[in-house]
Amino acid sequence: MIVDDDVAFSRLLAAQLAQFGFQVDLLDDLTCLPVYLAQTSPDLIVMDVLFPQTKTSGPQTIAMLHAQIKGRIPVVFVSASDTMSSRLGGVRANGQAFFAKPFDAAQLIDTIDRLLGLKQERPAYRVLIVEDAVSLAHLYAVTLEQAGMMACVVSKPLQMLEVMENFRPDLILMDLYMPEVSGVELARVIQQHHAYMGVPLIFLSAERDPAKQLAALGQGGDNFLTKPVAPDELVKVVSTRAHHYQAMRSLMLQDSLTGLLNHSRLLEQLDHELRRAQRVGKPLSVAMIDIDHFKSFNDCWGHVVGDHVILSLARLLRERLRSTDIVGRYGGEEFLVIMPDTDTENACRVIEELRSSFAELPQYADQNVFYTTFSAGVAMSTLRDVDRKVIKMADSALFAAKRAGRNRMQIAAGTDNEI
Repeated sequence: MIVDDDVAFSRLLAAQLAQFGFQVDLLDDLTCLPVYLAQTSPDLIVMDVLFPQTKTSGPQTIAMLHAQIKGRIPVVFVSASDTMSSRLGGVRANGQAFFAKPFDAAQLIDTIDRLLGLKQERPAYRVLIVEDAVSLAHLYAVTLEQAGMMACVVSKPLQMLEVMENFRPDLILMDLYMPEVSGVELARVIQQHHAYMGVPLIFLSAERDPAKQLAALGQGGDNFLTKPVAPDELVKVVSTRAHHYQAMRSLMLQDSLTGLLNHSRLLEQLDHELRRAQRVGKPLSVAMIDIDHFKSFNDCWGHVVGDHVILSLARLLRERLRSTDIVGRYGGEEFLVIMPDTDTENACRVIEELRSSFAELPQYADQNVFYTTFSAGVAMSTLRDVDRKVIKMADSALFAAKRAGRNRMQIAAGTDNEI
């Protein structure tokens, strides 16, 4: 619910919120708010501080309606007057946030996501357990799963790499002594595999000789747990190591501006998905997206405005794509979308919806409002061409879309009919 007597501002903000899936009601008369709340219970209220009645009408009204709101409806205050009194009035009315006009709508959306609990939680830690004693391995798995982690058991150690390809663990829990192969040998195999470098490895063993434990750690282990392992100790050590690994990996793999995957991680994910598509015999489509005329408005309005446009597209892609889709910043104002189990027809439908939504999304530059668009090229891999050629195909289609006038989508030649 947006309560503001500045109708133009409210409509513009509502248009931006709508593009990210929010249903917005507008109210420009503060005196009607009690009636509205008696009939409707919004999830969140965006309330102006200043109204014709007094300079703090917004906070005063929210304070008066405390019985109706009862602390269960978060309130975000906005104001053209960024003063101590305005901010203090919002705090005293139990406002959860304050934004001075004009503000970046993306920051407001982040705040709304946080207040409504809509931010995607960090995925559960994925733990691979390599242990030939099946009953013991399953005991460890149950212990970790009860603590909210995901566990996968490998009781035949020589199958470890095959399982890792699909499971992609955040941590490996491995027995030190196994009949077919030792834990140290497997650790060296993992170290030589580029895709798994850095994945923490914890050895498990009844070995109590400190010298042998240290020798094992020197061969690639990050920690050593002596059997029998108490459940609390197992959970604590595994969760701590996995947390540090995820945090470090996020910094390494995310684009610093958008938080999406960076270029190198995108290519790594594409290789993985192409191999999976070949194994399961399913189509895989990719889309290359580029913001139109980016250099011109970036030069005109400045890099800060350019960054805001990039962020708005990044958020739109992140929130409107499926959880199984992979999206990242390919470079500059270019984004790459990887869509597993998706043919050209469905990929084009999704990208076209995103293109239309982005074109309607208002962008801000100081007191000015402007709109921008993107062009896209879509290509689909085949079971014969399981390589990065699909990116070149999508990129060629993108350039064709730009040559044809921009703000459009083009399918790669040879993939399907061009549109």
